[in-house]
Amino acid sequence: MMQENTNIKVVRAILLLVFIILSCRIYYIVGYSNLAVHQYNPRLSQLEDSVSRGNFYDENGIVLAYTNNDERYYSYDERYAHVIGYSDYGKYGLEQILNQNLLSPTYNLIEILKYTFTKNNFSGQNITLTINNDLQSIAEESLQNETGAIVMIEPQTGKIKAMYSSPSFNPNTIASEWNTLSQDTANAPLFNRATQGLYPPGSTFKIVSTLSLLENYPDFWQDIHYTCNGYIEVGEYKIRCFNGNVHGNINVEEAFAVSCNSFYVNLKNYISTSQLENTAENLLFNSELLTNIDIKKSQVDVVNADEFNQLLAYIGQGKTLVTPFQMAMISCAIANDGVLMNPYYVDEITNASAKQVEKFLPSYYDNILTEEHAIILQNMMKKTVETGTGIHLNDLDLSIGIKTGTAQINDENSHSWVVGFANNDEKEIAFVVIIENKDTGSVNITKNLLTQYFNL
Repeated sequence: MMQENTNIKVVRAILLLVFIILSCRIYYIVGYSNLAVHQYNPRLSQLEDSVSRGNFYDENGIVLAYTNNDERYYSYDERYAHVIGYSDYGKYGLEQILNQNLLSPTYNLIEILKYTFTKNNFSGQNITLTINNDLQSIAEESLQNETGAIVMIEPQTGKIKAMYSSPSFNPNTIASEWNTLSQDTANAPLFNRATQGLYPPGSTFKIVSTLSLLENYPDFWQDIHYTCNGYIEVGEYKIRCFNGNVHGNINVEEAFAVSCNSFYVNLKNYISTSQLENTAENLLFNSELLTNIDIKKSQVDVVNADEFNQLLAYIGQGKTLVTPFQMAMISCAIANDGVLMNPYYVDEITNASAKQVEKFLPSYYDNILTEEHAIILQNMMKKTVETGTGIHLNDLDLSIGIKTGTAQINDENSHSWVVGFANNDEKEIAFVVIIENKDTGSVNITKNLLTQYFNL
């Protein structure tokens, strides 16, 4: 009997010891998990020693980033560098933004016992993106030999399906190549042109000028005509249409389709600088964009510009600057009858047991133009494909609307823009393509993107 009591005491002691060990482990792990959000906290490494960062997946479950033997790997090298980012040389991108999730372990008895007695690391939470890897691959390939950016978003949901900035970099080798990458100011591969690049919008800004005309002349805009001789003279200034093209007597719908500079500069006789600036600000120019994505603030200042830059503002030149991502948001709102949905690229967060931690759903941002005006702009953008500067896309079996733009940087260099939307019976996409230092090229890339996207 005494022997049995002794055995029971021994078992109780062992169980108590195990309980104490497990309690200490849980306290240690839980206590340090909250440090993960602070990337410069010197104690962060203690948590990273016990938790393997979670994986990133595309919308179809394709692994984009993972951890193996404490090493972080990025499956597609440069493809997601500006989206997922890196974690080996500081942290950047979603690796930084979702750091706490990626290092948040799943707590259950089996996992804790495994960690305590085998030293196997806990697994952090996994992130599923809205991005389609096949489409992202097409965007990457399209910009292989170009400098620029591509953004593709579902207008009705705000889901980002592709976002690529070129040139890019390989996050697998970020530590060893940091000095070279950070000093490459000519190509700036670390710079996310899609969200941070501020560019003159060129003729894509004629969307704004046209909308301002619709707003300020609701019963008269269709009656406004101008006879284009290939240029317009205002005082001492002479502004030409692209290649000096003569468009003759045209109205706004025709001028939009062929991108007539003369017509739009002449709109200064109808739309005041304050009216134009107000319309731009309704489309979120000069505003901090209230999204979960860091997007550089656009700039427009027509009222305070000198006379020449005021004239240029009507055709998207002068002092006006905007990111490709914001132009994609404007295109989304036009395609979605004036309603802008919040853009997002994280779809779901799950733990190591595949249990959902958080699900992200489409959410409303704002109505940035009326349904009536959105439909008018849709039709003008479609006419651009049917008869205007986007006619190269007219043979695709899709409903497509675009506005092209050639944004002049200096006497020798221009950027090539396409802003638009496309749909068939099954799906719809809004998109922006910009190619730096080229007069053309964005329309061809757009055609390839749309052809392949609607065949996915």
